Amino acid sequence: MAEGFLLQPNGNKAMEILGHQYFEELKLRSFFQHSMNVDVRYTMHDLINDLATSVAGDLVFRLDDEMDSSDKKQSFENFRQFSLVGLRGGSYRMLNELQRARCL
Repeated sequence: MAEGFLLQPNGNKAMEILGHQYFEELKLRSFFQHSMNVDVRYTMHDLINDLATSVAGDLVFRLDDEMDSSDKKQSFENFRQFSLVGLRGGSYRMLNELQRARCL
């Protein structure tokens, strides 16, 4: 809803109902799959996630344990979306760089 993706031609459905219908359609088309994580019900299929990440380019940034950010120059000013996934062991120093983000 917040990104403006829920378009309704006649405007007679609640946005929540329309969003649920969109999600169910995407789930039927295998965009989403049941998660193995008990805390998360669904996850985006790996291939769809790779495609979405490729299309989004420099607009999204994901910080997790597997990322080595010490040798990468990130353009924090351009990020529109940011994900922080289960960091362990001092990787939080990158969060200081997010102060430069202007479009989150």
